[in-house]
Amino acid sequence: MQLKKKNKGKPEIPSSSMSDIAFLLLIFFMTTTVFNVDRGPQIQLPQAEKVEKTKRKDTMSVYVDANGNVNIDGRYIALEILPEIMTEEVAANPNITVVFKADKNAEYGRLMEVFQRLQEAQAYKISLSTELESGGL
Repeated sequence: MQLKKKNKGKPEIPSSSMSDIAFLLLIFFMTTTVFNVDRGPQIQLPQAEKVEKTKRKDTMSVYVDANGNVNIDGRYIALEILPEIMTEEVAANPNITVVFKADKNAEYGRLMEVFQRLQEAQAYKISLSTELESGGL
């Protein structure tokens, strides 16, 4: 008795679970990725006993690093043009709040110059950023 060979066709790789694997990989990368929201220069903020968070809507960040360099939203500028830039920003959005971040080693005189330039531009809503002091509230 002779056995007949069955013709099964071409071998295939099962792809029914590929979408499940792709979905799991997508969830894994979404949960493990860290987004750096604050793109300013690396500065050491002074410490405070109490810290309140501000909303990011209608805000503009002004940084002063330890060397006295002024940075607005990720770009370094000369202090002399700060009033011009801020006047345009205040004209475009009167509710804008300036989030002021200064390195704890920055010179006090330089910080006062920045505040005076912000006053010239009529940017009166200013939020000072600090870090929570360990053992604080």
